Amino acid sequence: MIGLGELVAALRHQAGMSQDELARRAGTSGPTVAAYERGRKEPRWSTFVRLAEACGATPTVTLTPTGSTLTRSERRSLALHEAVLMHLLEDPDAVRSLARHNLTVMGEAAPAASPYLRRWQALLDGPLADLAVVLVSPAADARELRQNSPFAGVLDAAERDRALAASCDQDYGYVNTLAAADLVDLKVVRARLASTPGLDRSTRQRIEGWLRSKES
Repeated sequence: MIGLGELVAALRHQAGMSQDELARRAGTSGPTVAAYERGRKEPRWSTFVRLAEACGATPTVTLTPTGSTLTRSERRSLALHEAVLMHLLEDPDAVRSLARHNLTVMGEAAPAASPYLRRWQALLDGPLADLAVVLVSPAADARELRQNSPFAGVLDAAERDRALAASCDQDYGYVNTLAAADLVDLKVVRARLASTPGLDRSTRQRIEGWLRSKES
């Protein structure tokens, strides 16, 4: 998967704009756009939204809803990581920094967990999209990896409680978590639903139906 900076470059070229023109339309600077495109800096989600919209595109994020095969513990873990994802999208540098610190502490306290910690380290150093998929995927390897999560401290106590309260809904776990936690409004939830790998048409239609019921 490609990073957000590479997406910015692709959208800009598609729109036929220079870096300076895109920066002017999005309210940032040319050097900042160049840094994003070259991978020297990761844009916040809100910044990426402005850049994409300046190119005439609607930005979205890949997300997969919970599945009926998840255990209660796995559903709770997934709900927490869905909430973590919102913080990651908004401030990737801060969340990654905290997670890297936690990995160091975890490695010293639990050497046996090293294989999982190395995988987290690789994800934290890689494209934001790859990390986002692991945070919300119902796949077995992602569920196992989340049991050794380095994201302690990203959510405050109130956010944890709201996310866990929402985890009882298996069909709409992702959307309910966001609505219950007040992390984003429904318009942002709709904007972030995308043509997700693994998110089939039927599931997408159910989630969009849920959104319409909440917006009516």
